[in-house]
Amino acid sequence: MLVRNSSSLNLVYSLLTVCLATFFLSWAAILNGFPLVFSDSGTYLDTALSFSSLPLDRPIFYSFFLLPMHGTLSLWPIVFFQNLIFLYVLYLTLRTMIGTVHRIYFLLVTLALAIFSSLPWHSGQIMADYFTAIVVLLCFLLGMCHDKLSRTETSLCCLGLTGMITLHLTHLPLVIGLTLALVLVNLLPFNRHLLTMKMLAMLIGSIFTAVCLLASVHLLHRGELTLAPMSHAFLMGRFIADGPIKKYLNEHCDEKHYALCDYQDELPTTMDAYIWKSAGQPDSLLSRTGGTHKTRAESRELILASLRTYPLWHLQNALTAFQRQLVSFDTGNGLHSYLGDWSIYRTIQKHFPDMAPSYETSLQSTGKLPISIIRPLHRGATYVGLVVACIWAIVAIYRRDGRWLGLFLLVLTSLVLNAAVCGVLSGVHDRFQSRLIWLVPFIALLGGLFAIHRSSKRRPT
Repeated sequence: MLVRNSSSLNLVYSLLTVCLATFFLSWAAILNGFPLVFSDSGTYLDTALSFSSLPLDRPIFYSFFLLPMHGTLSLWPIVFFQNLIFLYVLYLTLRTMIGTVHRIYFLLVTLALAIFSSLPWHSGQIMADYFTAIVVLLCFLLGMCHDKLSRTETSLCCLGLTGMITLHLTHLPLVIGLTLALVLVNLLPFNRHLLTMKMLAMLIGSIFTAVCLLASVHLLHRGELTLAPMSHAFLMGRFIADGPIKKYLNEHCDEKHYALCDYQDELPTTMDAYIWKSAGQPDSLLSRTGGTHKTRAESRELILASLRTYPLWHLQNALTAFQRQLVSFDTGNGLHSYLGDWSIYRTIQKHFPDMAPSYETSLQSTGKLPISIIRPLHRGATYVGLVVACIWAIVAIYRRDGRWLGLFLLVLTSLVLNAAVCGVLSGVHDRFQSRLIWLVPFIALLGGLFAIHRSSKRRPT
């Protein structure tokens, strides 16, 4: 009877811990009075609800991930379920790195991340970007901690990684880069045999399966074998904004008439202004020149021609964008009001009419989110976390601790890869790096907990 009561009590405490941790991570959305949204949130929600055509600029899988959680009744389950996924991955990470997951440690980590990092501002948001950092942790668990995972846990991590790769186009190059990084990290003298051939095969299998899923959607729906039908449009927008294509058109429109030659005086200064409709314009420049499909051949021709003509200019632009993106990670980028003619507002009015009043009066919609207060706190915590994480990495080298050094190197690699992929190929936005930057204070916290746990084991009883 005592054993049964003790087991029941432990279950109750564990459930309370999970509920409290979920509350910590959801506090930004709860404070807002409505799940946080971005301009893309409307597309994600509406695609699965009004399934008429697939979006060209993003995968469809996050839309179907959302559907069973809200059931057109409420958007709040999305926030809570996203946080539960992270909490499970957090539990596995703490257990594999520290050995024992005390409830107080678990709550302290989630509370610290909720206060001092951008995590709750992504976990409370209806955006696939939230899963980017979880992808990094899953790669680490599969690549360097598989010997401490059960068969079921390994399978869940592998399935989770495969699914999360399909949620956002940037996840695919990120996971490919992290897999290569794991191979290199495994070459360190005290890291050998952490990454087995079996786990490497599972990582490659996850990448291959995700690629097949992403490609099959467009093949079945449009008859095109492609992962990103709008990739040429994003590059065109980027190269127009950066200048090379503007110059190329000035020099060659007399020789060959491109569709963009008629709009040389209207060429935008940002990628978004090329792809999306701007204020005062009936359509975007992309639409006015023929749309995604009709401009594909011409766009590819101009992209390749500008790369051949101005290679050093492109290289300089890429390096500048990479450097800017690497240090652009302010919390709350894009969390402004989306009332009026925004797709997210129309989607809420159409499919969630009972939630529309809450959305309209939320802090985000009324411009009252305390973002200006938390940004300096988060930036300071990130810099402190980076210094502390570097100290733990030096200690890991001294102790020849391959896992700790591997985690540190993987997080740094993910930040560099993310800045390169997003900054160079898309555009420099704080939200891209902000979705990952919380991993820096996280590994600093993890190192502190490990030191406390190690010292407590040495104390005589």
